[in-house]
Amino acid sequence: MWRTSTTNTQCSTERFPVLSLRAASPIFVHANMTTSAVSTSAADLLLTVAEPTRLRILNCLSAAPLFVSDLQAILDLPQPTVSRHLQVLRRADLVRDTPIAQFVLYRLRRESGPPGRILSAVLDAVRNDIKLRAERDRAMDRSRSHTRSRVLAPPEGPLLRSKRPQ
Repeated sequence: MWRTSTTNTQCSTERFPVLSLRAASPIFVHANMTTSAVSTSAADLLLTVAEPTRLRILNCLSAAPLFVSDLQAILDLPQPTVSRHLQVLRRADLVRDTPIAQFVLYRLRRESGPPGRILSAVLDAVRNDIKLRAERDRAMDRSRSHTRSRVLAPPEGPLLRSKRPQ
């Protein structure tokens, strides 16, 4: 426990040193921290992935591309929570989004550089976790069933082709 004092006095015991408020060193804070792929360090990437909900989202996306509503159902989380974590993952260039009609499909961004290798190592490390494996299986099943219903089927009947000029 620390005691504060406005003057530089000596401590009555060695266990409780006195801090001088006037002698405090300044704290440096980065004013504009960016999260672009170029400036993302390995530590930043690991901090992003270390959050349990984001790790669960990445785990599900490693099985199959999913919509927000699919992730919401698999992870049993509210939609704003899933969207907020997907936004963080998108800014860290770990996932990419593809608009399909009024829905947005999310998938992992597979890279060959250091960020991609770190992500692959993290996902390999969680492959044997029983709870995460069950979520991956549900993600795969849900992706197969719901993707078909959200993507427009081609029209039935013969397709008319225009003739190529010769």
